Amino acid sequence: MMHNLSRLGLSLMLTASLGACSQQSTYHRPDLDVAPAWQQESRGLTVQQAGPWWQGFQDPALDRLVEAVLAANPDMRVAGLKLKNALLGADLADTNLTPSVSANLGASGTKNMKDGSASSNLGPSLNLSYEVDLWGRLAAARDQASWEAQASEQDLAATRLLLIGKTLEQYWQLAYLGSAITLGTQQLANLERIERLTRAKYEAGAVTRLDLVQASQQKAGKQAELATLTQQRAQAGNALRLLLGRSSGPLADAPDALIMGPIPSLAAGIPADVLARRPDVRAAELRLRKTLARGDEIRTGFYPTLSLTGGASTTSDTLTQVLQNPVGTLGATLALPFLEYNKTRLSIASADIDYQIAETEFRKQLYTALLEVEDGLAARQQGDQRLRYLEQQRAYAREAERLAGARFLAGATGVQPWLDEQNRLWDAELALLAQQQAQLNNMAGIYRALGGSDRT
Repeated sequence: MMHNLSRLGLSLMLTASLGACSQQSTYHRPDLDVAPAWQQESRGLTVQQAGPWWQGFQDPALDRLVEAVLAANPDMRVAGLKLKNALLGADLADTNLTPSVSANLGASGTKNMKDGSASSNLGPSLNLSYEVDLWGRLAAARDQASWEAQASEQDLAATRLLLIGKTLEQYWQLAYLGSAITLGTQQLANLERIERLTRAKYEAGAVTRLDLVQASQQKAGKQAELATLTQQRAQAGNALRLLLGRSSGPLADAPDALIMGPIPSLAAGIPADVLARRPDVRAAELRLRKTLARGDEIRTGFYPTLSLTGGASTTSDTLTQVLQNPVGTLGATLALPFLEYNKTRLSIASADIDYQIAETEFRKQLYTALLEVEDGLAARQQGDQRLRYLEQQRAYAREAERLAGARFLAGATGVQPWLDEQNRLWDAELALLAQQQAQLNNMAGIYRALGGSDRT
């Protein structure tokens, strides 16, 4: 047996060298329409935040919330499990390039019914098989599994990036609604004061009942707005709980107000950098390469396959004889798949179409990423200027509201002009608050669009 198995091992080493006849395709990145520079202004984005980029907003509660979401979110767990599964698939594909071994041990016994004599046999066997990868078919299958594992790793990074972005958005939405509710409560108190003043004037005969009804109507409308804002805040809280992988419980790090702290900057680089930064773009290209390897597997499946088999077995009534007198065999099997020419031809055509689809999806993913960056840069360019205008508008609205109130109290006008200025002030306050939220979301969006990594 040892002699025969040695011959088998030698044969395997010799035939393995024939794998140099590989028919694997060489991957060339498709021609891409990528501009040398961003269309939108990117000056001022010169500092790259190292490590967890969201820490540049200098909000400890936000930092804790992001870490909690990344630790508990079910999407992160699913992406992690998919990565583990892909790595197992890659390991399994590697085993196709090594011999497979199986061993069996059988036993049988007989008894003579006439004289009562008995006998037994012990039959162990060892089997080994190996498909010689003459044309690179097995290597192509291994490459597919490897590209898929790498793509799954990028999927995990993309999921992580997406969840960080959603966490920041929900956090700032809660903060915005908290500030809006605070402003609304203050304005409701003002409207209640206006209603009391108007009622006193009405009872004194200084204003008409129309003025009193207008003041009461304005107060009721504000109460309705506050109820809507409170509902929206509850919904935003539930959305944050979903990110945390639960449906109830307190939100320890939920903000009460939107605080405009420092807005970090970053290096925008050049559009081509997105190819290396964005995990979803990288995943799309890796799956393009996987599709190319799949086509190689189908095409090489057209060629003959050679399988080597070897084994050792014996039957004996004693274990000593089993070890002393084994019988070894060595064989080879040649499969001729090209006899199914038409089926293979159609499979090859289908693989070529799959590659074209994957290439188109890769282009789409890249161009979508580039446009997301352009949109973010455009919003950034106008955001600061809009914020300054809204601050001026709020200052003018406050002054107009003060003057309108003074005229009403002096008896120069009815109450409606004062109420109108109250509404304009409310709108100015909310517009400024919304723009502050937009500034935060926009910079975080630029980070995500550029594929911002949280690695140091």
